[in-house]
Amino acid sequence: MKLCNIKNNKGFVAIVTLVLMTALVTILAYSAGNLGLGELQMSYTAQKGLEALSVADGCVDEVLRRFRLNANYGISAGTLVYTLNYGTCSVDVVDLGGGQRRATVTGTTAQYNKKIEVVVQTSATDVTIVSWTEKNN
Repeated sequence: MKLCNIKNNKGFVAIVTLVLMTALVTILAYSAGNLGLGELQMSYTAQKGLEALSVADGCVDEVLRRFRLNANYGISAGTLVYTLNYGTCSVDVVDLGGGQRRATVTGTTAQYNKKIEVVVQTSATDVTIVSWTEKNN
């Protein structure tokens, strides 16, 4: 029976330990990098979504202002498109009868869209918001 010399195996154990530790650190670094990229993409998407919502919200305010000036604004006009410095919005107005109007506004920045639907009651002197809903695209 031949006995192994422990002094000769110390170098081998050190090399195996070094290789395993290097592999583990590489895997952890790769995983952390991928998680970071995913977080960046989600953050970018959330920011663009908020920008699109801001565009839509601003256009709804403009539609309400125009309803105050002219209760028949946008009826039978088809889709109205407004171009802003930071996006565009499209507005569709439908007469619901009895002085009620429904405006569907879609705000767009890059390829991101947000849609708001607002129903208002118009009168000779006032515009009252009946409902204001953010819609799924």
